[in-house]
Amino acid sequence: MKEIRMKAQITVLAALTIVIVMSLICATIRSAVDTAVKVRANMAANLAMESVFANYSRPLADKFNILLLPSSESIGSAIFNKACENCVNDTGFGKAVVQSVEITDKESPVDNGGAPFAKEVLKYMQHGIFSEFSQMLMGHEKQLEKEKKTGELISEITECEEDVSKIDALILELISLVEGLDNENGFLKCSGGQPVPVTCGFVKKLCPDEVYAQSVYVKDARVFSAMKNHYTDVKALLEDIKEDADDLYNADEDTPQGTIRRIESALSSEISDFEELTGDAVTKCEDAIEVCNMYISAQNTIEGRAAATEKNIEKSRNTIGNDIANGLSEDIKKIKAFSTDDAMCDVKLMQIALRDMLPYFMTLEKYAESMRECYDRDDYSGIWNEAEYAVSTVNAIDYSALEFNYSNVDFKSSSANKKLLTSMRNVLSKGIMGIVVGDVSAISDKKIPSYNLADTLQDDALPHYDSMLTEIKNNILYNEYVLMHFTSYKDVTGKKDAHLKESFLDYQVEYILNGCDSDYDNLFMTVLSLSGIRECTNLIYLFTDAAKKEECYALAFTLFGFTGMPALVTIGQYAIMALWAYAESLVEIRQLLDGGRAELTKSAANWNLSLEGLMSMQLENNEKKSDKGLDYEHFLRVLLLMEKDSHKYFRTMAQIELWMIKNGFADFRMKNQLNALGADITFKLGGYGKGKFYVQPVSYSY
Repeated sequence: MKEIRMKAQITVLAALTIVIVMSLICATIRSAVDTAVKVRANMAANLAMESVFANYSRPLADKFNILLLPSSESIGSAIFNKACENCVNDTGFGKAVVQSVEITDKESPVDNGGAPFAKEVLKYMQHGIFSEFSQMLMGHEKQLEKEKKTGELISEITECEEDVSKIDALILELISLVEGLDNENGFLKCSGGQPVPVTCGFVKKLCPDEVYAQSVYVKDARVFSAMKNHYTDVKALLEDIKEDADDLYNADEDTPQGTIRRIESALSSEISDFEELTGDAVTKCEDAIEVCNMYISAQNTIEGRAAATEKNIEKSRNTIGNDIANGLSEDIKKIKAFSTDDAMCDVKLMQIALRDMLPYFMTLEKYAESMRECYDRDDYSGIWNEAEYAVSTVNAIDYSALEFNYSNVDFKSSSANKKLLTSMRNVLSKGIMGIVVGDVSAISDKKIPSYNLADTLQDDALPHYDSMLTEIKNNILYNEYVLMHFTSYKDVTGKKDAHLKESFLDYQVEYILNGCDSDYDNLFMTVLSLSGIRECTNLIYLFTDAAKKEECYALAFTLFGFTGMPALVTIGQYAIMALWAYAESLVEIRQLLDGGRAELTKSAANWNLSLEGLMSMQLENNEKKSDKGLDYEHFLRVLLLMEKDSHKYFRTMAQIELWMIKNGFADFRMKNQLNALGADITFKLGGYGKGKFYVQPVSYSY
C-alpha cells in the first residue's frame, strides 16, 4: 500500500508540475501576443495621426514655409478611419480592433500669445545665422552702452529742467498776483515795449499812500509807467469816504435833497471800491502765499533730484567718459543754482512778508464790511470812525519785501522770438511725411477691408526661453523670417510687380510693426518710431559736442535773454537741442527712404543739419550721402527687436490670413488651424475570451 501511495503522490506532483509549466508557457505566449498586438496598435495609432497631419495646408507651406492642419469637427473621425485602415489586415489570435477616438488636446497657432506660431517659424529658421545687422550691433556694444547710459542721465537732467520751468512759472504767477503784470505761455506779456497789466486785482493795487514808485516798491521805470494808473491810493479813498460821511452827518433840513442823494451815491460807490480793493488784497495775498509754498516745495524737490543726478553722473563716469560727464555735471550745477538763487526775487522773504501783511488786509476787509453795514442803517458817524481806524491800519502796510528785479528783462523784445520755437515744432510735427518722403502722392493708398483677423485675438502671453541668449537669437531669427516673407516700403517703392496685387497691403513689415489698417498710416507710424530712435541718439551726441551745445545756448539767449530769467535761457537751450536732434532724425529718415544709410552712432563727420538750416527749415538741402551704417531695412530690424513679441506674432498671422483670403481662401483663419493635436485611441484586443480594451495615447505636432 505504501508503494502504491507513493506512486500516486509522484503522479500528482508530476501533473501539478506539468500544469504549472503549461500555465507559465501560456502566460508567456499571451504576454507576447499582448505585447505584439499593442505594438501593432501603437503603430496603427501613430500612422493614423501622421496620415491626418499629412493633409497640411499646401499654399501655406509653399508661400510661408509653415505647416498647419485645418481644424474641423470631423478630425476625430478622420483619425478613427485611418487607424481602422491600418488595422484591416490585423486578424487572428492577437487582432486589434479600433473602438473609439477621443481628442484630448488641441494647439492652435493663436494660443499662448502666438507662441505655437512662433515655434513653427523658428523651426523653419533654425538653420539661419545671425545677420550682418546683428554683427554690427555686437561691434558697437561699448558705444551703445555709453549712449544708453548717457541717455538715461540726460533724461534725469531733462526732468530737473522741467521742474525748473515749473518754478519759473510760479515766479511769473507770483509777479501777476503781487505786482499785477500779466503773463502767458511762460513769458511776461508785453505790448509797445511795456509790460501788460492784469485785468483783475493784485496785492499792490492797494497802494498804502500817494501813488509813486517808492510807495509800491517798483524801481523799474518801465514797470511803474505801465502800472501807475492801475494802483489805488487807499488813504485818499478813505479820506473821500470820511469827507462824504461827515457831510451827510452834518446835513440839515436846509441841505437840498439832490445834494444829499448825490453824496450818498458817491459814498456808496467809494465804499464799494474799498470793499473790492480789500477783498482782492486778501484773496491775492492768500494765493501768493500758496504760490510761495509751492515754489519752496518744488525748490526742495529740485535740489534733491539734482543732487541724486549729480551722484549718478559720477558713478557713470567710467562708462560715459570724462568729457561727457563734465558737460553733464556743469548742466546739473546750473540747475541747482537756479533752484537756490533766482534773480527775480527772494521767494522765502516774500513769503514771510505776505504772511505778515495778510492780517492787515483782513482787518481792512472787516472795516469795509462794517462801513457797508453802517451805510445801510444811515450811521454816517460809524462810517467815519471805521474809515479812521482803517487809515491807522494802512499806515502799517510795507511793501519793501515785495520787490522784483526786472533789470535783465527786455520788454521791447519782439513776440516773434517767443513764437519761433512753437512754429518750428508745428512744422516738424505736422509735416513729417512731406519732409521725409519726396513724393507723398507715391505712397501706397492700400487699406485692409474689415475682417476678423488674427491680430484681434492677441493677448499678452509670451513664450518662455531658457536663457536671454536664446531669447535674443530667436527674436532675431523671427524678425529675419518677417523680412524674408513680407514686403516693406523699400521693397515696393517705384515697383509695380504683379505679386503686389496678391496682397491687401504693400508695406507689410510696417503693418507687423504698427497694426494700422492702411499703408500710409503704417509708414507714418514707422517714421515716427524711427525719428524717436534717431532723435535720442542725436540728442545724446549734441550733449557731447561742446561747440554745437554752445550754439544752442547762444540762440536761446538771443530768444529768451529778454525775460531776465536765466533758467528759462537754459530751458530754451534744451528745447532747441531737442528740436535740432529731431530735425536731424528727419533728415536721416529721408536718406533711408531714398535708399541711403545712417550710421548707428553720431559724430561731427556724419552730422547733417546746421543750426541755420534748422532755423530756416531747409531740411532737404542738408543731407550728407554716406555708404556706411544701416539702411532702412536694418532699422526695421531695430524696430522689430523693440516690438512686443505677441504683437509681431499676431500681426504676422493676420498678414498670412490676408494673403490666403486674397488668393481664394475666403474663410481661412489662423484660429481654425492646428499645429499640434493629442488623442486617446481605444482598441479592443481580441483572440481569447471576450478580449480586453487598450487605450493608446498619441500626439503629433509639426
